[in-house]
Amino acid sequence: MTCSKLEDVSQVYHPVYSANDVTLLKIPCEEVRCLKDSLLRRRAGIKRPHLVFADPPYNLGVDYGKGKVADMVADEDFSQVLWEWISAAVIFLKPNGVLAWMISEQYADVVSYVLERTTTMEKVQHIIWHETFHTYHERTFPTAHRHIFIYHKKAAGELMTWNPDAIRVPSARQLKYKDKRANARGRVPGSVWTISRTCGTFKARVNWHPTQLPVALLERLVLAFSNTGDTIADMFCGSGTMGLAALPHGRRFVGFEINDDYLRECALMFYRFYHTKEV
Repeated sequence: MTCSKLEDVSQVYHPVYSANDVTLLKIPCEEVRCLKDSLLRRRAGIKRPHLVFADPPYNLGVDYGKGKVADMVADEDFSQVLWEWISAAVIFLKPNGVLAWMISEQYADVVSYVLERTTTMEKVQHIIWHETFHTYHERTFPTAHRHIFIYHKKAAGELMTWNPDAIRVPSARQLKYKDKRANARGRVPGSVWTISRTCGTFKARVNWHPTQLPVALLERLVLAFSNTGDTIADMFCGSGTMGLAALPHGRRFVGFEINDDYLRECALMFYRFYHTKEV
């Protein structure tokens, strides 16, 4: 993969939408590596992110605008694509930043393998997201979880951003046992997060994107691994949920997406967020 020539960057890296603390760009994930170049970032009007999140297609035959077949390639081909996507995200990520990569059960081993062999990254946590709602399977246990691999981009003499007090939740000691010894501030969540997925009947569910993550899930990542004023990037912007999780907490948001319809809907959503506080 080669980056676009510098004389072309005004077109290739020009934001589709840029207002307040939001920038949306039509750039495929594998080409985001090019934004390590400071000139390209200035042209795009963005900074290297403190937190990069990615929830890519899972190769399950979901139609993201190019038909189901586009999301149904051979395993070895998709594994190679995952490697390219992860490498691009790592290159773009700011030193001392955090990468949170979500993936399905089928390719969790591939993502783990790639990250473990990326010398600039060190493992922080392997989170299991328990979705609570799942699709029934006739001949096996339903899959009701996804993996989130969290890695830190090492930087000499710097500590990773970590804000445990921002993500505390009530403990069983507080709610169930009424134990006076319980920490009044609650507890830091463990490595299994039970958060409902955004079901089709939910008010927050949009009708223009086939998949949509819950704000509460991404909000926990934002609060834990970034500070006010930091830049959060989503490698597969999709329905724009990461932006909705980041912006209310004073973060800047950069979203990358290749589907024109999704970009247009996200732009409208963020416009409404700033002008009406409704989405």
